[in-house]
Amino acid sequence: MLKLSLFCYSIALLILLPVQTLRAEQVSIPVVLDYPVLQQIMLNEVFTQAEHSLKYDFDAGECNTITFSNPDLEHEAQQLLIQVKTQIRLGLSLGGGCTTVTQWQGYSALLSKPLLKPEHPLQIFFSTQEVRLFNAQGVRIHNQLLSNAIEAQVEPIMTQFKVDLRPATRQTGDLLEAMLPDHSAQAVQGIVNSLQLARIGVTEYGLGIDLNIELQKTARVKKTEAVFSETEWQAFNTQWQQWDAFFTFIIKQLARQTKSAELRDTLLDILLDTRYQIQAILRQHSNPAQDPVKALFIRSWQQLQPVIQQISLEADSTKILPVFSFMTAGNALQTLEKLGPEFGLEISVDGLRRLARLLNRKNKQPLQYMNAQDPDLLRLFKLNTIEKSEPISWNFNPISAAQAGSNVQRLNHWLPTKSEIPVYLEDIRALILQQLDKGQTLSPEYRKIYRQLLLTTAWQESCWRQYVVKERKLVPLSSTTGDIGLFQINGRVWRGIYAKHKLRWDIAYNAQAGGDILYRYMTRYAIKKKEHKRPGGLDNLARSAYSMYNGGPARVARYRQTKGIPVFHKKIDQAFWEKYQQVRQGKEYAVAQCLGAPTLVSPSKSKPTAGKAKVPAADHNFTLQLAALSDKQAAKKMRQSFKVAGKYQYYAIKKNRKTLYLLTYGNFATKNAAHKAAAKFTTVKPWVRNFKSIRQAM
Repeated sequence: MLKLSLFCYSIALLILLPVQTLRAEQVSIPVVLDYPVLQQIMLNEVFTQAEHSLKYDFDAGECNTITFSNPDLEHEAQQLLIQVKTQIRLGLSLGGGCTTVTQWQGYSALLSKPLLKPEHPLQIFFSTQEVRLFNAQGVRIHNQLLSNAIEAQVEPIMTQFKVDLRPATRQTGDLLEAMLPDHSAQAVQGIVNSLQLARIGVTEYGLGIDLNIELQKTARVKKTEAVFSETEWQAFNTQWQQWDAFFTFIIKQLARQTKSAELRDTLLDILLDTRYQIQAILRQHSNPAQDPVKALFIRSWQQLQPVIQQISLEADSTKILPVFSFMTAGNALQTLEKLGPEFGLEISVDGLRRLARLLNRKNKQPLQYMNAQDPDLLRLFKLNTIEKSEPISWNFNPISAAQAGSNVQRLNHWLPTKSEIPVYLEDIRALILQQLDKGQTLSPEYRKIYRQLLLTTAWQESCWRQYVVKERKLVPLSSTTGDIGLFQINGRVWRGIYAKHKLRWDIAYNAQAGGDILYRYMTRYAIKKKEHKRPGGLDNLARSAYSMYNGGPARVARYRQTKGIPVFHKKIDQAFWEKYQQVRQGKEYAVAQCLGAPTLVSPSKSKPTAGKAKVPAADHNFTLQLAALSDKQAAKKMRQSFKVAGKYQYYAIKKNRKTLYLLTYGNFATKNAAHKAAAKFTTVKPWVRNFKSIRQAM
């Protein structure tokens, strides 16, 4: 059962640097086996009959029996309390069958104490201290005859119930010998043979165990590995994918065990945060001033442990056991990490270099690293059908080209000239703001922040660009760390969730992905963590969401932290804040500067165009609606066909989740005045409507 735990202790040990023996020192590694895990061990080893039961006969026949079933474990006064459903039947053997004389059904509570035996250093035994009886209603009863009959059968149960770690040690030697090539086989076997249980206690969470192991101190200061060459970094990037693939596998395995949408969301957040941290490590081509890898490992385990504990309460424990056992290795990593350099432990960039070089000598990878969309990830976390031919939202629902705006095809593969920049920015802006559709349930104040967040993030990440020219070829905008397109979606972090080729070549798809991620971070974290209640107010929601967008879910408060944040990240958050303030002031077209063009007049200050006119404050006034079209350019062309002088305006409204562009004429104080103006139009039949109805539709 605990093979995977000891395997992971071996993984922790593999990061030990080559040492010369000075002397051995004993180290205690805390391990916790929680009650769902212990219950599953008991079911596997003791209650092996039908429906998790154990049946005994009082005599040679089958007429007098006692059946125990469905054990439930908890703690009481530092002892293990095992409550089992109990049924006793007393009968007579007549005519080849049994005639029941009497039967009793209730519960037995066994108060037990865990024991360690020197002759069995890797086994945990249990001794019954007291037996209590309860009726079917849970009321304790005192019946000496019944108690004696049950107590006589308890000892065989507790004799069979034990936790045995011995099978795991038989496979550890070969594993350590392969992963510690600079240690002799004798030294490796000595480490394996030193494993023993030193202490055990019963807590509110489960059995707390100290696993002792003898490690060798170093006789010299640890040696720093040489910095990787570019070729080695490329090989390292490839081989390190095995860790990402394995961690993704663990997350999916856990997600399969829970029906809780909240727990699944948490698991996905942990996966994303770990991938963000891996990206940070891969960016370091020289020895960093700090050690980010220790934090990566330790934080990943610390994040997973409480989630696993919750999942264990509802999951099919026959499936959760191996995963839970693996996660207990986090305790080993934390303990060994605290021992200091004299033990040779290295959970750092240097340690990863040694791990990378070791992995480079292996031909097979146990898990597959996929760049394509992962059906398991999509199914487990949202359970919706994926349309491969169309862009997807966070909820994995398809979005059509019409929803993304009528000019999407033109925006794809379009790198504008300076003269085209005004039209280009107008179209890109409309595409970005299409993502506001997913914020329909937000309050008006939150929706406003989300709108500004979308425009600013696209400005910060790409200057509203999807493409650039390299070597005379039009290619998707990308960074050396794998960020792609308009919203610079990182292909490694979001692998399996978004299709990489679509992020590169479909601008609407990229915008959809960016909007999904920002919406998730703003609603799931920034709002729930009440960042807007801190000094700075509502704008904090945008700043917090972007900090996470750049650094992962764990960076919800990075924008306001003053300690422990690298200067580089502070500059990124400050640059975002400066752009955000311009967008908030209506200067969103200042983005033109980073495209090599002068700042354009912002929509709010320019003449009314499709979707940008403000509805007059006098809602009771009237206007003439001349057309409602899905194509903004078509509305403009229709305007040119009219010969009636006067003020024309355009408004963007929502209808059936689609954007329509209204072409209107005039502002009239009365409906009668509007009807008189309508008579001037001979090619269309204008609709007289008040501005309030337009405002409500926007």
